[in-house]
Amino acid sequence: YLVHLYDVLTGLTKQITLNPTLNEQADALSLLEHVEEGSLVLYDRLYFNHKLVDKHFKLGLRFVMRCRSNANKAIQSFFKSDKTHASTMVMGKTIYLVKVKHPGSKDFMVIATNLPRSLRSPKCLANLYRCRWEIELSFRELTDQTRTEQWHSKSLNGLKQELYAQLWLINYTKMNMAMAGQRPCQPQQKSYRKANFKLCYQFVVHYLGLAFDSLSYLVHYLKPLIKTSTEKRIHFSRVYKREITSPASPYSYYGSNWCWELD
Repeated sequence: YLVHLYDVLTGLTKQITLNPTLNEQADALSLLEHVEEGSLVLYDRLYFNHKLVDKHFKLGLRFVMRCRSNANKAIQSFFKSDKTHASTMVMGKTIYLVKVKHPGSKDFMVIATNLPRSLRSPKCLANLYRCRWEIELSFRELTDQTRTEQWHSKSLNGLKQELYAQLWLINYTKMNMAMAGQRPCQPQQKSYRKANFKLCYQFVVHYLGLAFDSLSYLVHYLKPLIKTSTEKRIHFSRVYKREITSPASPYSYYGSNWCWELD
């Protein structure tokens, strides 16, 4: 099982964990050690819990997490109330709760955060939480655009070498996109500009071997490709009602319980 620490602003892989069993909370606690102090951490699947909250405060990190309706008594009460803002104490630390309405389904979800007051409005938190979509795009990059899951090796060490090489190529491409003037994801803006990653990645893979002795030669020809493939994109151009179904995987799941109770 692989758990990904991913920078949604730059698209770079910061760190990964590889384990024979899936325990997202333990992996998250381990990955947090590699996050720079003062960073904001968004959680895609893992829900609010006390251990994660305590870890963020110890490391000086900000967080934005979804809450289950039964997370604790304060959160249960907040779900049932008409309030849009509330706070609760967790291990001696103040946690702020905010209700955010989904624009498509009109359903509310509760966000727990330790962000300052200026960043705790429902609109601001919705824009920040929306950046999780970049994680979905990273999955598409790994499975569809770079074919990372199509392994050549049959040994565990060989698979790890292929994985790390693939992640290096992806990071190298995106770093060059950034150096060529590609602005990071702008969560507070409706539109943004982004280059065609797949096109740039394939260029790097094809010519890296020829230019390995002089990477500056490769970058020289990559920059025009990045600029010509950059196009305007719009946040929220498509909005769909959130649908969650139980995962089809037959393997045991020990992370954030999704559709059934753990034994």
